[in-house]
Amino acid sequence: MALLDRGFEEVLRSAPPFTIELNREVLENYRFPGEAHTKMMRNYLKEKYSGRKIDVVVAHTDTALKFFLQYRDELFPGVPVVYIISKRPEPGQEPALSTGVWAGPNIRETLELALQLQPTTTQVFLISGSADNQAVEVETQQQLKQFEGRVRLNYISGRPIDEVIATVKTLPPNSIIIFQRLNQGGGGRGITPREAAALISQAANAPVYSTLDANVGEGVVGGMVMTHDDMGRRAARMALKIVQGAKPEQIPVETSNVVPMFDWRQLKRWGIRESSLPVGSVVLFKEWSFWELYRGRIIAVLAVVLIQALLIVALLLQRSRRAKAEESRQLSQQALQKMTGQLISLRDEEQRRIAAELHDGLGQSLVIINNRALIGLRDAADPSRATEQFEEISSAASSAIDEVREIAYNLRPHELGKLGLVNAIESMVSKVASSSPVRFSAELDELDGLLSVEVETSIYRIIQEALNNVVRHAEATEARVALKRSGNDLFITVADNGKGIAKPSNGQRSGFGLVGISERARMLGGSCLIDSAPGRGTTLNLAITVTNGEA
Repeated sequence: MALLDRGFEEVLRSAPPFTIELNREVLENYRFPGEAHTKMMRNYLKEKYSGRKIDVVVAHTDTALKFFLQYRDELFPGVPVVYIISKRPEPGQEPALSTGVWAGPNIRETLELALQLQPTTTQVFLISGSADNQAVEVETQQQLKQFEGRVRLNYISGRPIDEVIATVKTLPPNSIIIFQRLNQGGGGRGITPREAAALISQAANAPVYSTLDANVGEGVVGGMVMTHDDMGRRAARMALKIVQGAKPEQIPVETSNVVPMFDWRQLKRWGIRESSLPVGSVVLFKEWSFWELYRGRIIAVLAVVLIQALLIVALLLQRSRRAKAEESRQLSQQALQKMTGQLISLRDEEQRRIAAELHDGLGQSLVIINNRALIGLRDAADPSRATEQFEEISSAASSAIDEVREIAYNLRPHELGKLGLVNAIESMVSKVASSSPVRFSAELDELDGLLSVEVETSIYRIIQEALNNVVRHAEATEARVALKRSGNDLFITVADNGKGIAKPSNGQRSGFGLVGISERARMLGGSCLIDSAPGRGTTLNLAITVTNGEA
């Protein structure tokens, strides 16, 4: 949903300010199946939106559209609907006052791609959702008719997750799995498709492919996936047209784009070469080699060493040709000292960068572990609450381990690659708030796509270190994070109402974390100002100029 919301809101921002009011509702039928929950949601929506004018409803998933059409006359009489569904409406049977995006099964393209990557495949197991979604399954089987004779097709549908897991653990050799959707958990409970994809991928003895981008990162190899942000943008454009006066039947139904997308870790797991992927493939979660990470620095150091070696040779030749051996020795020594200083400076700069990464990332995780441990000690008399804190400590420790690995390989933070800068910062603020007594608020402008990878990482680390300082040192009760854009200028503010910092010196502090923040700002070509005094809190302000996607 986060990816779809990101694309949807991106289009809504093109509308004049304060002209669009967006309300979100989640049916959660996969968690609470049955007529009782459906009627409860009907009563809830009827009471909540009674007397309010709704211009258009956007229904994401076939279940949401079915619910809307069933109760439209009662809840939203005469209101148009924009849908995002997997079941294509039959010609002449389109719902009244409707248009939308068809995100139907693109199983044919994904299977063709999987067979190209793994040509020895003899059996394909297709996992789909509820058995009552027969129209989607029928269309899937029609799409795959051309593969009959090439491979054996096995359909697994309408079965709970525990049965599916038991099946995929013992598949025959040269098998692959294509996961479409599954929402039946064990014991009659519901489960999200992403959770199902993760559990199946972990248990399966064969590679799992998927047709949705939301499942990439949950253990699947990848495939020709439909992207939720594209669906969201298409649906939002349709909704805006309707709000601006267009009739739904005048807006053609669109088909969602598909993109070759893969998880680098799963490619390695199943021995699939990255070079065999289609041109234009998106590869996520890649772990760069030492050469790929530091190629520029290695070349620079080798160049310096080579120049130094050439100078030494030149000086030796010069000394052999000259009569004044002492003068030649002094010139050679001066050149050697200069080059050595350059090498030391380069090494020190890299050490400072790595030290800052360790302090910013790992330090934050250790603060969370410490806070959870203190809470666990406080609640030691309550086993359930203490256990909950131990689980949070375990989770934070796992995050710390991942952070150390990321620092070692100089990777971007995991959430940046998956969610984008703004959503990653929101997630970080939420996590910090849940593990500390400080009340956090965030005001973030949309910036995804504006900045380069390196700049996004630096901004993320700056805010991360600032939040770390608030939690560890400020003794604050409230804090605010703001990320604002004005033209080509980007402004970052982190403010708290804590005890402040003693002995300010020209806006700079002696603490390692604040020094690291100032150094990152300097590397981005920006400025950093710290306004603080004992008893009146601390405000960190950074200004960065952005030009053509770079800072």
